[in-house]
Amino acid sequence: MKVVDKKLFQPVHDPMQMPAAMQDLEDELIQQGYTVKPRSGPVVIIELEGGEVHYVPGQGGIWMFIFEKEGEK
Repeated sequence: MKVVDKKLFQPVHDPMQMPAAMQDLEDELIQQGYTVKPRSGPVVIIELEGGEVHYVPGQGGIWMFIFEKEGEK
């Protein structure tokens, strides 16, 4: 897979609030009907046709990385 887009999805100004923000995001995605891949770390991953979206805690907030499966468009 290759990254086709990266952007700050949601600012989180207090690092202590990051775990709650990530959990809220995961809950919201599930309520919207997405299937969240099982994980062991702080990253929330949803699989889409042709790729995946990863929500990653980082500098300034939650970053969204959009991946495209190689050879698919």
